[in-house]
Amino acid sequence: MSSYTKKQADVLLNANARWNILSGATRSGKTFITYDLIARRVAEQPAGNCILIGKTLGTLDYNVLEPMRERFGKAVKEMSRTASGIFKTNIFGRDFRCVGANDKASVRKIHGSKIVYAYGDEVATWDESVFNMLKSRLDTKEAKFDGTTNPDVPKHWLKVFMDNGRLNSNIWNFKIDDNSFLDEEFVEDLKMEYEGTVLYDRYILGLWRAAEGAVYKPFGAREDDHIIDEAPDDIHFVVIGVDFGGNKSGHAFNATAYRRNWRGIVTIDEFWDDTIYEPKDLYNAFIDWITPIHKKYKILEVRADSEATTLKNGLQTALTKAKMSIVVENAVKGKITDRVAFYNSMFSLGGYKILKSCEHTINAFRDAVWKDNRGVKDERLDDGTTNIDTLDAQEYSTEDFHEELIGAMRRYERI
Repeated sequence: MSSYTKKQADVLLNANARWNILSGATRSGKTFITYDLIARRVAEQPAGNCILIGKTLGTLDYNVLEPMRERFGKAVKEMSRTASGIFKTNIFGRDFRCVGANDKASVRKIHGSKIVYAYGDEVATWDESVFNMLKSRLDTKEAKFDGTTNPDVPKHWLKVFMDNGRLNSNIWNFKIDDNSFLDEEFVEDLKMEYEGTVLYDRYILGLWRAAEGAVYKPFGAREDDHIIDEAPDDIHFVVIGVDFGGNKSGHAFNATAYRRNWRGIVTIDEFWDDTIYEPKDLYNAFIDWITPIHKKYKILEVRADSEATTLKNGLQTALTKAKMSIVVENAVKGKITDRVAFYNSMFSLGGYKILKSCEHTINAFRDAVWKDNRGVKDERLDDGTTNIDTLDAQEYSTEDFHEELIGAMRRYERI
């Protein structure tokens, strides 16, 4: 049996343009084949600077360098920091600078570099200014770029670049069915989880689609299946999510219970108030709300909006004064589409329930709609007509455990 899929073999044979971009579905095999492509570039590209760019250094290591080390062993070195603060690695004897590209400040990391080869991971997540600077640094006729991306909105700056027919480029679209090595049950699980949502077009078919209409269609389709009267008796621990209010918004606290053996999650309590203006009143309300939860369950941690540092620190102080040894950490605040995809999958797999008493949470999932951005950006409507605060708090309470929960729910579904 061939070690490559048909689409992967085509990439290896024909990725000879200046710009080689692999776009498409998750788990479709597009990133895997670029590991071999990078190794080929090491041997073929002329002398000069080489660079690896990812959304962050962490995602670059996780998505690219770590799997390359598994594939090629010691020929791919660990990422290290030089005395001048530059991050580097070495692949088959060739040095690569490593750069995170999630904000405009990253531009200076590649400014002035004459680059003969650049590899880009999750390119659609970069700040556009980094990509524009990279274009000016690939300034020799031999220079090449290989990159991977998941689809986003149709008018994303990267899609506009990819659609420019005048460029010296090769573009591949990967669908999940292009990966013939995937387990058929796993593929069917994914298709079922994303069915009826914009994420099906993006993550299964690899298409660039605008988000529109209801955000949580699997919830709306079988709402009664996701609302329960009482908390289960196998709760292992609880994580609290906190979103701080502002203009036209309220303060929201959500308590998510994790069942033993990752058998699912349940929103067991909530708080939402748009009339609290003084920090001391907020802290008092939080302590009053969390105390009965703390007495009944083990609270693992609190995840709070990282943009309000003073309020987050105030919550920590209030917990300490109340003699509760609970740590308040920053919320992860990942991409909105990733957060939405997780909950839609959990609804489809039957792994997320909400207590009937948590009316703010039920209504938030029921009412959420995509904002009309005409294909420019993924945003939920947040004009005061829907409760985004509660959705944010709920999402903050689960972002650390997406993979564990989804993986477990798929296994349980097959039993």
